[in-house]
Amino acid sequence: DEADLFGGKFRNAALETGIVDWLSLPETIDDLTDYQKGLIGEITTNGHYYTFEFLSKAASKLNQNYVKKTTSICQWSFGDSDCGYTPATYNSTVHPLPSSLTRIIIDTPQDNDYDSANFRFGIIEITSGESLGQRYSISRIEDGANGESYVYISSSYLNIPSVGDTVLIQEGCDYTYQACSDYGNLDNYGAIPTGGNWMPGSYYYIYPPKTS
Repeated sequence: DEADLFGGKFRNAALETGIVDWLSLPETIDDLTDYQKGLIGEITTNGHYYTFEFLSKAASKLNQNYVKKTTSICQWSFGDSDCGYTPATYNSTVHPLPSSLTRIIIDTPQDNDYDSANFRFGIIEITSGESLGQRYSISRIEDGANGESYVYISSSYLNIPSVGDTVLIQEGCDYTYQACSDYGNLDNYGAIPTGGNWMPGSYYYIYPPKTS
């Protein structure tokens, strides 16, 4: 899940690639052609799929370990002690909706601090009914008419929630400088801002070295 992918679990994990004969599986897995071996570097997502950076064999031999600190993608897991931000959560109720495996219509939370833009890459969890306990990554939320919000998820629902079921939605983050700025959390931003030459003066704020 995203907590593992962005929490460092797979950082510098071995990655092997090769070409196999799909008509002769699984035998050809043990006899890969054009075989390459390297390490996993940066992991990113656009909300629909994940991209893994492949560090070459040469980079591996040079022991050039990937350090997120030198990139524009924050290295902390959203909401952890290093991030320091507590994601907001809101409870809502499922509205009637046309059959869809990637969208659900809910009551728009009425809390004054609610901002649908903060829920891209967030989480929606079904908290009642036959789909109780199911959790999905949110790709985006669109606010509609009549107090409704349209929640789109990154994969298909295993079971479409029923009308009247309750859900909990939690804010998410795309680990960018702009997202951290939107959350008012730049003091804890765990990367270098994009653009410029990253030299002093390019930005009014550069994240200081971690001391612990």
